[in-house]
Amino acid sequence: MVTSRFRHIYLTGFMGAGKSTVGRALAQRLGWAFVDLDSKIESRCRMPIPRIFTERGEEWFRQQEHEALEAIPGSADTVVAVGGGALQRPDNRRLMRRRGITVWLDVPFSLILQRLGDDGRLTRPLFTDQEAARALFEERRPQYARADRVIQIRAQRQPDDLARDIETLIGKPSCAI
Repeated sequence: MVTSRFRHIYLTGFMGAGKSTVGRALAQRLGWAFVDLDSKIESRCRMPIPRIFTERGEEWFRQQEHEALEAIPGSADTVVAVGGGALQRPDNRRLMRRRGITVWLDVPFSLILQRLGDDGRLTRPLFTDQEAARALFEERRPQYARADRVIQIRAQRQPDDLARDIETLIGKPSCAI
């Protein structure tokens, strides 16, 4: 079972890694609250993420993302699915380190493509084409690798199984990645 030495579990990883789906399963398993940061931003801004990117741009979105992250109560046990680019900002990384533990859902790019399919281009503003998405994937991997824990996902697995794996993993002492 999760100890009380941290209040938040931040799930990170590339788009299509399963952060929201696994996050809901993990929160239910632990009896914690769940926050999908992208959904929170859409609610606060009253528009979908692709429209935010189109009308306001990525930098404006990243500021909204930071503000939404800061607004999550620090005292409540919460599983948070953060956007794929949230770790790019040092202030987000510091906040997450201060409030909790980060878990990288490490999914190979080939599985990301299977999960997103052609709809990825329609629903993910930074998935303009496969080559650009792969470049972004490779660019972000070093930030993801700085997470406190890593779950390697090499095939389709059930969210409940992954939630159980994460619960087991976060109970272990820190180790080098």
